[in-house]
Amino acid sequence: MSASSRHHPLAALATAALVLASTGAEAARFIGHFDPAFGSGVPGLGFRGHVLFEVPDACLAQSGLVPNGDACSNFGMAALNATVEFYNVNDAGLPTLSTQLFPDVALTQVRLGSGGLLTADSMLAAVTGLMVQNQDSSTLFSGDMWLAFRELTLQPYAILYTCDPSTTGCDASTVSNLAPVQLSNVPEPGSMALVAAALAAGAATSRRRAAARHG
Repeated sequence: MSASSRHHPLAALATAALVLASTGAEAARFIGHFDPAFGSGVPGLGFRGHVLFEVPDACLAQSGLVPNGDACSNFGMAALNATVEFYNVNDAGLPTLSTQLFPDVALTQVRLGSGGLLTADSMLAAVTGLMVQNQDSSTLFSGDMWLAFRELTLQPYAILYTCDPSTTGCDASTVSNLAPVQLSNVPEPGSMALVAAALAAGAATSRRRAAARHG
């Protein structure tokens, strides 16, 4: 970060907003947040995280279930940057023990309505050799994990698995508690540009006032 950005936080924010505005594509993005305990299969393990769902703009006029293979999408729907923080539900303050980025995966279908995303179903995202240690260095979890997003009772959920659910022989203890996903829109590039302009104007005013005080 430059010296001017350190002394003018608004300028730094404006620069970040301009970068985001310049990277927009013809797809809407929705961020989802979740935070459950795993359940009896891994006692004490909690996981909180977020994911970015990408849906082509051409699909947003539709309502109901829309498969990724629909003409509006041409397989452009995806779950991106799914990041999970693991913690021990018994720790005071629930500090993060480790953070895991899961691979980007395609969505199989989404449910749309009122121009927005209501639910999403994804392929499995797998991470092997995951290790989560407690603050005293004891092992809370060790092994492989699979993450998926599912529509159940018309609601979006995140689910973790400690056994590959696409195979046979996995029992109920290998499936986490259902984690409701709270969805919100990510600002469109045009909105980000407006934010950038407002932040830049604020930064300029701040610089002028600072110059006047020291002039």
